[in-house]
Amino acid sequence: MAGKLIVIFVEGETEKEFYNALIQYYKAQSSNKLREFKVINLGGINRFETKMALKLQNEILVKHNPKDVEVVCCYDTDVFEFAKRPPVNWTKVKSRVADLGISELTQVMASRMIEDWFLADLPGICKFLKIKEVKKADGKDGNDKMIKLFKKGSKLYIKGTPTSKFIPSLNMETIRKHAASQLSPLEKLLHVSLAEKGKQKKKK
Repeated sequence: MAGKLIVIFVEGETEKEFYNALIQYYKAQSSNKLREFKVINLGGINRFETKMALKLQNEILVKHNPKDVEVVCCYDTDVFEFAKRPPVNWTKVKSRVADLGISELTQVMASRMIEDWFLADLPGICKFLKIKEVKKADGKDGNDKMIKLFKKGSKLYIKGTPTSKFIPSLNMETIRKHAASQLSPLEKLLHVSLAEKGKQKKKK
């Protein structure tokens, strides 16, 4: 059986690309060696608990002991803040995970939506789109702002779909600082230590 693993479940391909890129940033900057991880796209928030349980059973637990697996669920909070009936019952999700013998489940919540994180690096987005840099993006929410920005660059932004060269163009340090409190649970699980590395550099 393989060793310990952090399994990170996300809503779409955009999120998968982002978290993979973010963790590569962590690897390059952390003074600690990161724990092993795998990012899995569940293709939307609907039927989250069922799809997650099947992925764990069929892809993860055939290779890993349940005691060596920790689960992270990454999602936008907007669908829970505004929906009359939240699409996911997290009590049931935790119960399904526990039934599989996995004791740890951590939630990483992007306040409103992950697009709000992306927009923290507005200069990077404008540079990617080859449009004049703007100080503020127009739109009713993060997703709408991204759609309108991409339209200015004659490109389509469709939430959850592959984004080609968009994610690599983002400044992960800027985004990490913007979303530090929201990313804290993930960083703790992965054993990320960015501050300690900075202190070590000052001593030299």
